[in-house]
Amino acid sequence: MLTSDGGLFVALPEEKPASYAGREIFVGYALRPREVAARGRAALLLWGTEVLLGIGSDGRIYVTEEAMPGKGGRKVFRGFRATDEERAHIVAELHRMVFNLVGGVPRA
Repeated sequence: MLTSDGGLFVALPEEKPASYAGREIFVGYALRPREVAARGRAALLLWGTEVLLGIGSDGRIYVTEEAMPGKGGRKVFRGFRATDEERAHIVAELHRMVFNLVGGVPRA
């Protein structure tokens, strides 16, 4: 998940709590499409300067639990902040995957 402060959070692996002990945790609740539409882009961008927002790989916008009043029935993301080294590795892997995907698309 990419966050409004430039961070990259990785979903929490439940089986290895020692690997993220002491790390910053992001717990976010997905905004509903009608909430996103009601706010509009400009208001969402402004909100992202006031509270930590995240954009998940599922395309949803996640808001911290402190900033989300009604949490019931929402998709939840829980993850830890990646270190600089982890972030560099993740970005390199994403770049490689996108390159391979684009390279496999037939040209018209």
